Amino acid sequence: MRKLEWSGEVINPVCPTQFSPLTCLVDQVFQVEANISLNRVNAYVRREVRHDIDLGGEKVTHTRTITLKNNAPSQGWPLGTYKAYFRFVLDEEAQPTGAAVNGKKLAGESLAVYSERGRKVVGVPVAVPPQGTATLELSYVTETVPVGPFSYLLFDQKQAGVANTPITITFYNPDHEPTLIAPTAKVYDNSLEFSLTQTDHLFVGASFQ
Repeated sequence: MRKLEWSGEVINPVCPTQFSPLTCLVDQVFQVEANISLNRVNAYVRREVRHDIDLGGEKVTHTRTITLKNNAPSQGWPLGTYKAYFRFVLDEEAQPTGAAVNGKKLAGESLAVYSERGRKVVGVPVAVPPQGTATLELSYVTETVPVGPFSYLLFDQKQAGVANTPITITFYNPDHEPTLIAPTAKVYDNSLEFSLTQTDHLFVGASFQ
């Protein structure tokens, strides 16, 4: 099970050798979703993910947006509304700053934040009706951005069994020039954009001078 990466255990990423000569920051996110709707609509659900990371402030700031589309043709069982519970497993120092579903901010029982086995976990429920869409947005901050040259990487662990997902990861850093980027990214004046299809775990990063 571990060899096939079906165990669901949280991976502990380390800084790749090519980035390690500089101060190296590695953040991770593990998006885990569970169908709690007592139906079998999973095969009809499609996802798109956008993860924006701002390196221009005192802390690394993350905004992760998931768009869900339920292509089921009807409410009739075994199809129907996709009711899912999302958990985001983050680094222990991560501090959530906000969450919203379809633009509505979540609080109280609709948003769970707790620590588990040395990780910070954020839990959010989402419902997507047949032929409907839903957008889930999570914002949080992690570690302090170094003053001098540094490397920054995001490790995005993929949940086993979830369909391949288009994902765009953008680094914003107006104060530093990138010197090493992996994998290939589009380079703009103050940002890097990685446009990928997540078929497995993702590790993206850059060194900045």
